This record gives sequence, structure tokens and C-alpha cells, in this order.
Amino acid sequence: MLNSNIANTRGDRLERPVPVYGPGSAGGLPPKYGGGESPTVNPDNPVPGTAEMTKALHAAYAYSHNIFLRDYASGVPDIRTLNDVHEIAIPASSSATYKNSAPRMRPFEIYRDDKVAVTATLVPHGIVFPAYAYRFDTEYGSVTFSGDTSRSNNLVEMAHGTDILVHEAIGVEGAGLDEAALNHMLQGHVLIDDVGAVAEEAGAKHLIISHYKDLASPRVDVAKWRQLAQRGYGGRATIGQDLDRFALPLPGRGRH
Repeated sequence: MLNSNIANTRGDRLERPVPVYGPGSAGGLPPKYGGGESPTVNPDNPVPGTAEMTKALHAAYAYSHNIFLRDYASGVPDIRTLNDVHEIAIPASSSATYKNSAPRMRPFEIYRDDKVAVTATLVPHGIVFPAYAYRFDTEYGSVTFSGDTSRSNNLVEMAHGTDILVHEAIGVEGAGLDEAALNHMLQGHVLIDDVGAVAEEAGAKHLIISHYKDLASPRVDVAKWRQLAQRGYGGRATIGQDLDRFALPLPGRGRH
């Protein structure tokens, strides 16, 4: 085991805790898909939010942390001091619960500093709650991430006029899904054929498809999927690939 200052040859280190933002507790569990009973992991706290999850992870790795703190290497920080966890509070005006996961709502700000403003909104992702989409506004422009979601008016409103919309998608053509399986998939995802219409309605300038899956094939036909993503969309559509980079417009665009 090495001193963190010795191991870090570049000399960079955390000077203050890293802010971590994530969902709070779901508040309850939905019934099992298809009916019947299901076992429950950690029944005393089955739906932990980000803060409780972080605390539990520290506990799970307690031995490793404690050894580092007691080893000959001085200066190893207590890992619990390196993160500042914030759970995203759903606005009190929303009727959202795990039984009503993404009611119509206005986007709400969750973070702001001198470089970026971040807004969030609830999106429908099957029985998962809370599931969020996020928008980042900077002086260079804006980027909106759909997260996993079915088609969502909340997302369309938040993404209005965004420079880049990063949206998930699935393909089902040729997958042989029965009606029940298809309906189940569409409760939490958007067909690649329909994503362009979402981007068009939002007025997004560039649609990037990411976190995607063709259920009928281990590989996506990029050229075909690009054509499908352009359906009903007048902007530029891209099927994202590993290590892709995309530039925002020039400074001066301003935040919303």
C-alpha cells in the first residue's frame, strides 16, 4: 500500500469533497411483474436512496478503508469525507410516487454554479422510480440526457431548444416479441423509429442516439439506424459510438 501522495505522480488530488447528486428513496416497491410473490432483499430498507446507498457501500468496504487509514502510509484520507451526497428532492407540487412515477410536471433546477445550471424532470421507465432526465446549460450551449425512458412530454418540455439531445433507443424489428413482451419494453424505452419525432417536437438541434440496443441482433446497423432516427426529424441525427466527441456551439449562447 502506498501513500496517496506518492502513488499520484501527477500531483493532483481532491482539495474538497466531490458533490454527488442522485435520486432519493423510491418510497415503496411495486408488485411483481405477472403477479405472485417475490423475495425482498434487505427488507428493513428495501428502497434506499443515494445517501443510504453510499453509506451502505462504505460499510461494505469498511475493512479495506480501515486498513488504509491504519497502514504505514500517512495522508490517506477518510473516503467518507471525499463525497458530499445530495438527494434530488421531487418538488412538493408533484403528485409523483412509485405508483405514479412520471406525472406531468415542470423541469426543476437541481444545481447551479458559475459554469453550469442543471435541471431535471421525471421520466417514465417502467416500474423504476424515480427516473430522471437531465439538462445541462452552459455559456457554450446545452445538452439534455433522456436517461432510460418511454416517450415523455416532461422530457420534450425540458429539452426544448437544446443544442444536443442524447436519447436512448431500442430496435425490435425481427426480434419476434409477443404483444406482452413488446408492451413491457415500450413502458421503459423508445423505438428507434420514434426518437426522431421526439427530437423534432423538442426542437433539438442535434440528436445523438446512445445507450441503445437492437433486440434482434448483437450489432446495430449504424447506417440503417441513422435513417430511422431521422424519421420526422429535420435536424442532424447521429448514432453514438465509443470515444465519440461532440462540440457545442461557440460561447455566448447563454443559459435558460
